[in-house]
Amino acid sequence: MHCAKCYFFETAVGDEVCNRCGRAFMPQANVYLGLLVFVTGGLAWSLRALLTASVDPFVRPVLDLGAWVTWPVSIIERPSYGLVIGAFLAMLAVAPILTGVMYGKRGGWLLVLVIAAAGPSRLGESPITFVLPTAVFAGVLALGVWIAAGYTLRLQSRLAGALLGLIPAAAYWFIATALSDTSSVSPVLWGVVYVAPVAAVGFSAAAVALVVAVGGVDGWHVRWPGALLAVLVAGPVLALLAFVGMDEVRYGFLKRPLGVAPSVPPLKEYREFLSRYPSSRRSAEIRADLAGQLARMDPARPEGFPEARDVWQEILDRNPDSRWAVDALLHLGDADATDGLFAEAERQFRAALDRTAGLEVPDVNPMADFTVLGHLLTVGDALEACDRANHLQAVRQETLLHLAILEENHRPTPVGTRALALFFRAFALKGTNAYPSALVEAREADPEGALADNIAFRLALFEADEVKRIEQLNRVAEAYPGTDGAMQARLAAAEGLIARGASDPGSWRRAHDELTRVRDELDRRRARDPQDLYVAALAALVGKKMAYVEAQLRTPPTGL
Repeated sequence: MHCAKCYFFETAVGDEVCNRCGRAFMPQANVYLGLLVFVTGGLAWSLRALLTASVDPFVRPVLDLGAWVTWPVSIIERPSYGLVIGAFLAMLAVAPILTGVMYGKRGGWLLVLVIAAAGPSRLGESPITFVLPTAVFAGVLALGVWIAAGYTLRLQSRLAGALLGLIPAAAYWFIATALSDTSSVSPVLWGVVYVAPVAAVGFSAAAVALVVAVGGVDGWHVRWPGALLAVLVAGPVLALLAFVGMDEVRYGFLKRPLGVAPSVPPLKEYREFLSRYPSSRRSAEIRADLAGQLARMDPARPEGFPEARDVWQEILDRNPDSRWAVDALLHLGDADATDGLFAEAERQFRAALDRTAGLEVPDVNPMADFTVLGHLLTVGDALEACDRANHLQAVRQETLLHLAILEENHRPTPVGTRALALFFRAFALKGTNAYPSALVEAREADPEGALADNIAFRLALFEADEVKRIEQLNRVAEAYPGTDGAMQARLAAAEGLIARGASDPGSWRRAHDELTRVRDELDRRRARDPQDLYVAALAALVGKKMAYVEAQLRTPPTGL
């Protein structure tokens, strides 16, 4: 039985007094040891489940320690996530060390075994040894318990022993983080990976000081320091739920898969997320992804398109202030145009434009002057605002183009109406294998109609070879002079030439010529109609690309 003061274990005396210090034995101390084992196992299991999104005990994370602060939740978007991960690491070390101080080395080592069995199997990867398995971390914790719970050092100062026992774990955190693969992380963010180890050191030292202080005040009766330690160990799990949220974790697994090729999650995963977290700040984005995937379903299954319309409407109803509400108006306008309801479509498009009126995109990248200590707490909001502005600007440009196509190409004839409806249906299939065939179907509905130039331009974009694609775009522009399709074809050709500028310096001059023709056409349109929608949609874009090309033409070539 263990003594509540010095934790000397004596089997021959029974439950009277301790032969070493004379204090009465406390059999109930083992109840608190059982509580610590249970809570520590839950902590380790929670960390493993956090890194795998699975409750299967045989599913283990294969992650660098440095990746934990950016995946599945980005510390830039959620600074509190880095502190929560630091708290997880801290409590994994503090629990066995302080248990060793209270119950002896065997009690601390018991918790080390629990952490090894329930926790992550890999706490880092090394280019030298390839893998730092659980055995290494368990050995580090066991060494810390041996240092902290050593009989001689413990009698001199429990606080000094516990703090000294944290050194191996702290060294492991920083070494494992330094050996993490950061090749996929921007150099600006390399310092961010050390937020968790630094936080872990601070949290662990504070936890040790607090528990030792309570134990000293209480005469080292195990009940109060043991109960306090159990509460501290449970803290990271509660902090994850309170300050980060499991919806953010699930969002990370949906949108930022690690170590695998990006893929579109199945509809089931989107619906599961929305059923679990209907009020999450990510719900509007997930609904938008769900609607887009539904709209792009196989045309042989037409039920997806009406269902997508319902989801877009749900975004307007549930998330009217989100950036995705503007997307919803755009897609609902496309859906109305697909049904031939062109007046309703125009109303939706103009509502989307009203929501983006006066939009300004920041000129400075928030990451340009980023420092970990100075901007970590604010850069996430700045990046989100910048991303929102860029997103809305792109949606506004797309909405202007759709409205311009609707106004310029609508012909009140059965053939023209059907062709325009099919053309808008093709928009929903953009990015899928059905998109080209949908464009061809719209062209066949009215081969020589007003949409011929628009369809020819979009079909030319499917040429895989870059040089041939530029040639086809030029042929489209020559075949339909003065049309909106010709103007967009020249703009797309200019973008292709800009992409070739590094390998073919002559492409810069050709891109300049194409952009000049587009700018001249926009000027003619502006002179005829100052409210021309194509001018509003393309003028700023053409201006930016022209400025970039002219800067490249002014830059003297380098090298031989």
